Amino acid sequence: MKKFLTLLFCSMFALAGFLGFNSSTVKADAVKYTVSAEIPNNQVNKKLTYFDLKVAPNSTQDLKIKIINNDSVEHTYDVAVNRASTNVNGLVDYSQHGTKKDPSLKYDIESMFPAPERITIPANTTKEVTLTLKVPNQKFSGVLLGGIRVLQEINNQKPSKKEFSVNNQFAYVIGLKLQQSTDEVKPDMKLTNVKAEQNNGQNNITADLQNDEPTLMDDVNVDATVTPENGTKSVLKVDKKNMSMAPNSNFAMPVSLNNQPLKAGKYTMHISANAEKGKDKWNMKRNFTVTPKAAAKLNTTAVGQASQPNYNLIIALIVAAALIVIGLLIWNFKNQRRRR
Repeated sequence: MKKFLTLLFCSMFALAGFLGFNSSTVKADAVKYTVSAEIPNNQVNKKLTYFDLKVAPNSTQDLKIKIINNDSVEHTYDVAVNRASTNVNGLVDYSQHGTKKDPSLKYDIESMFPAPERITIPANTTKEVTLTLKVPNQKFSGVLLGGIRVLQEINNQKPSKKEFSVNNQFAYVIGLKLQQSTDEVKPDMKLTNVKAEQNNGQNNITADLQNDEPTLMDDVNVDATVTPENGTKSVLKVDKKNMSMAPNSNFAMPVSLNNQPLKAGKYTMHISANAEKGKDKWNMKRNFTVTPKAAAKLNTTAVGQASQPNYNLIIALIVAAALIVIGLLIWNFKNQRRRR
């Protein structure tokens, strides 16, 4: 499956940016370990160096990887099987374990393996790690997609989710694709919800998009337009290209307000999307409401937002100015009559 190969950078290497980490200053000489997979006999495409396995219901199999500590000191590594998810940028993400499941997911690849474990390896030593796969009794269609992530601990401490976004991190990911049949499953996209919310201090209208089929959706392009309800004039618009969606996953695609104040009202989100180089197409729309209370709350906490005119103050000033002018005209008129 060429698109899966592309997503995993030719099998197993995933720098921090691919995993949602900050990779701006990672140096190659600072990474002193390597990871590789031992490909088993039930590999579908034997030219690949990640796990591309055809499995049978109710079967058990040991998957083996090698971790080589090339450093002069002992290190501990976190090893976890992570289900593929879709992040807010519309990219397939293998970096997190135990993320919220999409309602369409029937079989979780994470539950088929032991819990994440810590492996300590002495200096200049290679260690083989065995991960036991237990396939469910039931047959499943399509693919189950994930990755075996190996991350070196810093000072023998597990990095938190917060540290992932702050510290420079490097992780190896060995791709993991399970299937019982090579029959193609047609992808499907749904618009499940639309709401106003705030991300990193920025107000957005988010469209919750779902791939509810067990197949990887690639080459995803989405045009999103917000109009007043029952109207045609666009008030917000975004065009997203070259995205991807993991099987049975969802993500909240943000439509930025570009630092403009959020206005209360009734709106409609229009989505025009396509995937697989335009082979699959969808047109969807969903009404949503921004209440005055929600708009006021989000506008109060937004960062870098353009100030909204105080229309009540402007009206009051105009009325006051008009009354002053009228008063002056009346005074001038009476003053002229007295002189006559």
